[in-house]
Amino acid sequence: GLAIVDMGIRGKFNEFTLKNKLDMTNAEYHFMNLFHKSFGFKNVYTFEGTVRDNDKLVIDRLVLDLGASRIEVKGRIGRFLRGEEIDLNIRSDKVLFNDLDKFLNFFEDIDSEGSINGDFSIRKKSLDEPIRLMGNVYLENASFKLPVFHEIFNKVDAGFELVNDQIFLKNGAGVFGDGAFTMSGVATISDKHKFSLNVSTQALNLSDLFGPTPKKEDEAKPTAEKEKVEENTKIKKGPNFFAGRWDIIVSSMKGAIGAIRYTDLDASIRYENRRFTISPLSFAANGGRWNWKADLYKLPATIEFNSELDIQDMDMESYFTQVAEVGKFVSGPVNLRGKVSGQGKRWSEIKKSLDGNIQLQSGKGVIHRFNLLSKIFALLNVSQYFKLKTPDLAVEGMPFESISGKFALSSGVAHTEDLIIDSEAMRISSVGDFDIGYNRIDMKIGVMPFITVDRVVSSIPVVGKILTGDNKSLLTSYFIVKGDLKNPETRSVQLESLAKGVIGIFKRLFEFPFKALESQKKKGEAPVNNK
Repeated sequence: GLAIVDMGIRGKFNEFTLKNKLDMTNAEYHFMNLFHKSFGFKNVYTFEGTVRDNDKLVIDRLVLDLGASRIEVKGRIGRFLRGEEIDLNIRSDKVLFNDLDKFLNFFEDIDSEGSINGDFSIRKKSLDEPIRLMGNVYLENASFKLPVFHEIFNKVDAGFELVNDQIFLKNGAGVFGDGAFTMSGVATISDKHKFSLNVSTQALNLSDLFGPTPKKEDEAKPTAEKEKVEENTKIKKGPNFFAGRWDIIVSSMKGAIGAIRYTDLDASIRYENRRFTISPLSFAANGGRWNWKADLYKLPATIEFNSELDIQDMDMESYFTQVAEVGKFVSGPVNLRGKVSGQGKRWSEIKKSLDGNIQLQSGKGVIHRFNLLSKIFALLNVSQYFKLKTPDLAVEGMPFESISGKFALSSGVAHTEDLIIDSEAMRISSVGDFDIGYNRIDMKIGVMPFITVDRVVSSIPVVGKILTGDNKSLLTSYFIVKGDLKNPETRSVQLESLAKGVIGIFKRLFEFPFKALESQKKKGEAPVNNK
C-alpha cells in the first residue's frame, strides 16, 4: 500500500535528532504474529527524539494515532536494537478496545468494546531482568471476553494498579451473564502468567462459565467447511496474553446449573491448558446441599471429566418435578454420593461412556408413581397365605421407610446388587443393570412381605412353617424386568429359575429381617420391624 513519510534529521552520525511523521493509513502490514494492520484503518506515527551512539534512543515524544485512539510515549531505550535498558512512560486519555482489536492480534481472543485510559511506566534494565511496571489504568464501560470464560463481561468499570510484575484489579464492577458482579484480583506477569480472580455476582448460570450443556444428538453439527474456517482463524491469532494459570473464586446468590435452580453458590476453579479443576462447587438446591468436585478437560472435539458428587438431604419430589420434569414421582429426602467419569461431545455419547460408582440412602418418603412397581403389584398374589393389600400408587402412593443401594458404573451401565426399598408392608430388593445410554433395564426383583408376615407368624406359629417353607426362607415373589424403562416387560418367576449367584444375593438381602423374626420368636415376643 501507500505510506506517507515526512522526516527531518539533524546532527552528527553518532548523535542526531529525528522528527518524523509516518502515515500508514493506506497501507497494510503485519509483524510476526503480534499485530496486523489492515488497509484503510487510521494509523499515524509522530516521533521526536535523539539517537546516540548509534543504538541509544531518547524519545521526547512518540504519538501513535490508531483509529480514534491516541497513545503517547516518552522515555529512553539503551541499545534499542537489543531491547535493553528500557525506561518508558505511556499515557492515554482514551484508547478504544475496538481499535486495539483491529491492530493487536492477541486482542482477537477477548472480543472487546469500551475504552481504557491511564498513565504507567515500563522499566527493564537488561534482558535477564523482568519487566517492571508502575502506574494506574482504568476501564470504562468495557465489554470483553476472557478465554477462560464462555460468556462476555459487559458494562465493566475497573481500576488496575501496576506494581513491578503484578497488575492488581480493584473495584471491578459490571454485568456477567444474567447478573451484576463485583470483581477483584491480581495478575503476575512472567514466563508463565498467573491470574487470580474473586468474582461475586447476583445471578450466575454455570453455562456462563463453562459453555452450554452437551448437545443432543439431533442438533445440527458444524460443517467441515465451517470447522476449517474456524481453525484457520485460530492459526492467525497471535500470542495470547491471557494464557497461563487461572485461579478463580466465585460466589453467586442464585442462578441455574442446567435445569437445576440454585441459591448460595461458592466455587473454587483452576483453569490451565484447557483443563478446569473444580474443588469444590457447592450450592443449595431442591432442599439439599450439593458439593461437586471435578477435573474437566475441554477439547474442540470432546469433553473429558472425572468428578465426585456429594448431595445431602435433597428433596426427591422437588428434583423430579422441577429438574427431571417427570411430575410427582417420589417424595422424601435422599443422600447421594459417588465418583463418575466420562467423555464425549454430545450427551448421548457421554451417557454411554460413564464409569464410576454411586451410593444412595433415603429417609422416609412416598412413591407416588412408578410404572414398574405397578406392574409388579398387579402380578403379586399372596392372598392364598394371608390378606396383604398392595398399595395403589396412583391414589395414596406407597410409603417407604428407606431406599438404599450401591451402583457400579461401567461404559454407561449401572449395575447393582443391593437396591432395597423398605416399607412397613414389604421389602423390595433388586439385582441387575440399568443401561443409562439406551434407557433400558435388566433386573431381577424380589418382593418379601414384611411386618404383615411377622404378625401372622407371631399369632399363628404353624403358619410360620408354611410361609417359610422347607428351606426356612420367608415367602418371597420374584420377577424379571427387562426392556425400555418406560414400559418394561415384567414376568413372575420361581427362585430356582434364577442363576445361583443371583439366588445367593437375594438370600443375603432378605436374610436380616428373617433372622430378626426368628430371634423374636425364641424370646416369646411379638416381632418388630427392626431394619
